[in-house]
Amino acid sequence: MIYNTTFDLCAVIIYLFTLYYVITKKNTHKAQNKIFLFIILNGIICSLTDITNATILNYLTENPSVERLFVFRAILQATMYIYTVTHNLLPAMFFLYTLEVTNKNNSQNRERFKLLAMPLVLSITFIALNPFMHGVFYFDETLTYHRGVFMYGLYITGIFYIIATLYFVIKFRADIPNNKNATLTLFIVTTFIGSMMQLVFPQILLELFVESIAFLCILFTIENDDEIYNGITRIYNRRAFLSDTASAFDSHDKRLLLVLKLTNLRYYQSVLGISFTNDVLRNIASKLIEVSETTDVYDCENGNFAVLYPANNSNRINKLEDTLSEIFSKGWEDKNITMHFKTLQYEITLPDDIDNLESLVSLIDTETDHARAVGKSTCIHGKEISFLQREQKIERAIQKALDNKSLKVYYQPIWDKETNKIHSAEALVRLYDEELGFIPPDEFIPIAERNNSISEIGEFVFEQTVRMFGEKNVHQYGIKFIEVNLSPVQFMHNNLADTFRTIMEKYEVNAPSINLEITESAAINDSDSFVQTMQKLRNMGFTFSLDDYGTGYSNASHIFNLDFDIIKLDKSILWKADQKASAKIILRNTIQMIKEMNLKIVMEGVETDSQKQAVSNLGCDYIQGFYFSKPMEADRFIDYCKKFNKL
Repeated sequence: MIYNTTFDLCAVIIYLFTLYYVITKKNTHKAQNKIFLFIILNGIICSLTDITNATILNYLTENPSVERLFVFRAILQATMYIYTVTHNLLPAMFFLYTLEVTNKNNSQNRERFKLLAMPLVLSITFIALNPFMHGVFYFDETLTYHRGVFMYGLYITGIFYIIATLYFVIKFRADIPNNKNATLTLFIVTTFIGSMMQLVFPQILLELFVESIAFLCILFTIENDDEIYNGITRIYNRRAFLSDTASAFDSHDKRLLLVLKLTNLRYYQSVLGISFTNDVLRNIASKLIEVSETTDVYDCENGNFAVLYPANNSNRINKLEDTLSEIFSKGWEDKNITMHFKTLQYEITLPDDIDNLESLVSLIDTETDHARAVGKSTCIHGKEISFLQREQKIERAIQKALDNKSLKVYYQPIWDKETNKIHSAEALVRLYDEELGFIPPDEFIPIAERNNSISEIGEFVFEQTVRMFGEKNVHQYGIKFIEVNLSPVQFMHNNLADTFRTIMEKYEVNAPSINLEITESAAINDSDSFVQTMQKLRNMGFTFSLDDYGTGYSNASHIFNLDFDIIKLDKSILWKADQKASAKIILRNTIQMIKEMNLKIVMEGVETDSQKQAVSNLGCDYIQGFYFSKPMEADRFIDYCKKFNKL
């Protein structure tokens, strides 16, 4: 029989191309990638030995009287053993590859999979004993190739792993994208067809060529993992992190996690520009890979990085924590610029410290004030992350309060300097929970913004305020309007104006009775939709206040670009003015600028008579703060207005 090696040669070319592509892309980070690389190398060796065997046998067939058969025998024996081992490894290695793709090769399943390795161990044993027993194959005196009885055992082993692979592909198809699932299935089908064709046409060495084509498909689908890399830092992205940690939670596979948060990244982005800070983030990512001694490093966006280790690497994660603390304590230098990043590190054991993906994502995404509070880089370990549990309780408390309509709306009076009367008030939401007690607004409002319940809270406060204004007819007590806060999330709703109109009509209250407050941080988002929504509300008769002016975002362009009636100065400006002469100059000039623009000014946070006199003399129109009153419930507010305004 003359063997046709053309397809084997094509297989070698395809395998070599695949190998070159994998190496040049440096795509060998994960166990899945390493197994794929091993399979490709295995395929190259298998194809070359098959070509060698076929070439020798073809030569002997055409030259039956050739001398020195012992040389050919030695070469054939060696290459056939190599071919048999590598070809027998292929189904088992592809089975292991499938386990990695479906994320089932974890510690929980590892003992079970050891049993699945037994057929491969038996096959290798048969091959190892073949020189003594000739049970797998042998060459007779004329170098004719013969299969032994154990060869059928190798076939059975291959079939076993193909069936096992197909089983996992079908059972866990939901764990991998459809295109990758289709590729795995296609591989099994095509290799099976290739094997059958090889049996029908034994002289055409077609099987390895078909397999190489199938692996080429895998290269450009499953192994093409650009979708899980961050485009800026070129490390694994948020999607990859969520996938890997979700798999760990699902399998109860214990992992060690270190989260690094650059808490003041936005400051450097605003000062140095996005392009420059992107270069810095890229260099930080490279440093993380270097010092962590692992490739499981993730960019979770917004200056948040994560490093995953197996559970038995506590020494490595402790060393990494110390190294990062030392690096950032010295300041990060890039292009002759030194940046003093405030960092927050969480060292967590999954699932002991955090047992679900939602809590982990919340931990990473939360813009915590912890680092700013301590004023330096900080490390938090394991069970110290108790604030996550509190946050979850607060989320439940918010939802419970919304369901039961048990949120309270309080009103803080605002004094008018010109009339010496209470002129208006600010509506403020309060949350009290049976388990947690009173929850401060600056704690539950950010949580409500993150879990998207802020819109429902905002609508509740708006309706309660309008209802109170209408039912109690507060105009008769000298109240011109009540201020209601609007969140940026509410502005994203296209039907906001219609919702407010329905509520106003329900309680027969006119729009000018409500002044809508927008925080300065929200006003930064002066997008077209934001401006359009604001204009719709103004056309209905609502007036607007810019709240918290001077909290760090201060930019007069917000006043120019958006149509505000009142500017509310944040209390931080006032309190700093009490302490520093320079801050007093800033306060005076800020008030003067706003007054020259013919806008009204509310000074927030006034608590003493000296503060009241000072801001009054500087030209503030209205004053709000504890000097007059803390926020109070509606009935007490009405009584206070009656008494203060002498009605």
